[in-house]
Amino acid sequence: MRKLFWISSIFSICFISSCGTWMQVIDVDCVNTKTKENVCYYENDSILVSYYFWAEKGIMSFTIYNKLSIPIYVDWKKSALISNSTKLNYWEDEEFTNTKTTYTSNSFTFSEDFFKPIITLPNHGGVTTYGEVFNLSLGTTVGESYSNSTKSKPERVTFIPPKSNFFKPTMHLTDFSFVEYNKKNFSEEIVPSSLNDKKTTKIMVAQLTGKNIFLSFRNFLTLSTNENFTNEFYVDNEFKVKTVTMMKENQFRGKYDRQQNADEFPYRKSSSYYYVYPYGIF
Repeated sequence: MRKLFWISSIFSICFISSCGTWMQVIDVDCVNTKTKENVCYYENDSILVSYYFWAEKGIMSFTIYNKLSIPIYVDWKKSALISNSTKLNYWEDEEFTNTKTTYTSNSFTFSEDFFKPIITLPNHGGVTTYGEVFNLSLGTTVGESYSNSTKSKPERVTFIPPKSNFFKPTMHLTDFSFVEYNKKNFSEEIVPSSLNDKKTTKIMVAQLTGKNIFLSFRNFLTLSTNENFTNEFYVDNEFKVKTVTMMKENQFRGKYDRQQNADEFPYRKSSSYYYVYPYGIF
């Protein structure tokens, strides 16, 4: 009887709070850029800048294509991500130390009946162990570690050759991890299930306007066609969030693609990003 009560209680809690992980997909409005196939892009006679935001918490990443027959230079000290009117630097005058450590070990394992060595070697940054041992009772490991350190500074000025691309991943669009759910701001919609075309599922959608637009951001770039920057020109592309869609994780992930060995993620778009919502939906 006590067991039946426990199961019933868990069922009730899950029913009230809609058990399972919920996701939020945030669509971005490309304010002063064009959009093609869900990609925000800006183009003039010299360059083509295309954007990719899809990541948890969003990421300001973009590709600059040099359309000219001469080089183009980008000054990152004079460029920035501007998030809700706050300037976030793409470049800092800092020096970084990168350390790489390689470890090789030989592990010998003893059992009551026999002794058999297992050789453990580094493999693509991981560890591969060859051999099998049964009746494990005692193990010892002997190894050596090698470290190499290099110092580097971030590139302040990037040179982009004629007719070529340069990809720049930078930083998250925002630090806060979710948009608080409120029934007054969200409306329910019934949509086809991303797991089964013959079924439907519920999602919640909020259209953001006015004071509800919690994030607007700009990508400001300073460029030139000569290394001395005597003829600077600028890119100032603006974006703002426009829609928040909430759904369960299985709807977010979609079907499993065996050929790609990955989930389909049907809501993935270059002009969107996502959060993991930490609470249930009541």
